[in-house]
Amino acid sequence: MKSKTPSAEELIESLKESKSLERLLIDNADEALFFYSLEGVLIYVNPAFEKITGYTTQELYEKIFIPYVHPDDQEWTKKLWDGLFDGAFFEDVEYRIVKKSGEIRWCMSSWKIVCDRDGNKIGIQGKQQDITKRKLIEEELVLAKTIAEEMSKKDELTGLNNRREFFDQGKRIFKQAIRFDHSLSVMIMDIDHFKNINDKYGHAMGDKALKLIAQVLQRMMREIDIVARIGGEEFAFLLPETTLDKATNLAERLRLEIQNATLVEEEEPFQLTVSFGICSCPVNNETLETMLSKADKALYVAKNNGRNQIKTC
Repeated sequence: MKSKTPSAEELIESLKESKSLERLLIDNADEALFFYSLEGVLIYVNPAFEKITGYTTQELYEKIFIPYVHPDDQEWTKKLWDGLFDGAFFEDVEYRIVKKSGEIRWCMSSWKIVCDRDGNKIGIQGKQQDITKRKLIEEELVLAKTIAEEMSKKDELTGLNNRREFFDQGKRIFKQAIRFDHSLSVMIMDIDHFKNINDKYGHAMGDKALKLIAQVLQRMMREIDIVARIGGEEFAFLLPETTLDKATNLAERLRLEIQNATLVEEEEPFQLTVSFGICSCPVNNETLETMLSKADKALYVAKNNGRNQIKTC
């Protein structure tokens, strides 16, 4: 006679009575479950722990916790472990482990002291999840955000600071110069006859000219200087700890360097020239905007006097 197949309810009741249900749930859990002695020796792990670490049950048993943790994370996780005995929490802590294969994985763990019925500490119970995918996504998002923030500060064509970034950084540096009575210079540079370049050779050549000038500026300027493209063919400079004489000398070196750079269009070489207006030594109640306005007036004089020259205010 064929035996009767037990119903789902009957099977569950049977599992409950035999404790097999708990074993089934533990063995099929996605997160690692484990139990350590008070000395840190591993006494029990479920199959998920083997999957996360790459070690078999036999390799894991009676091994201490710390060696599986990434060397850079061992010191502080050991302090957390020790803190458990003083009543501290070890909950949702993220650290790296090194799998048997050598692969590094991110894990999130929670730990707690287990006591018997009399309140005596008998071991440490824990759970652990592999969160590597989540950490990679987080890192990608952080990187994307950083790139986006950096791109928002740059002029797309030249890679120099844009107008907004120039004023954001410039106002901070300007205030410091005023406060500590430090020398500071502001310059504005304009490409001479830039419209003629676009009209004669096309906007692609105009873009090429702007990129060439940006390369010269990036090569010759100091790290502390703030350089930006603030208009079509207009560039602004903020030079901390720079007197008028030093700013004028820098402008002359830049003028000559740009003048000696050659662009070629259909085998026809041509030179670029630039003009400068410079303002130095801020005084009380002056602003970055007013200094730029003075430098711009000096630039206007340079352009009206024939271009390819430097004027100071």
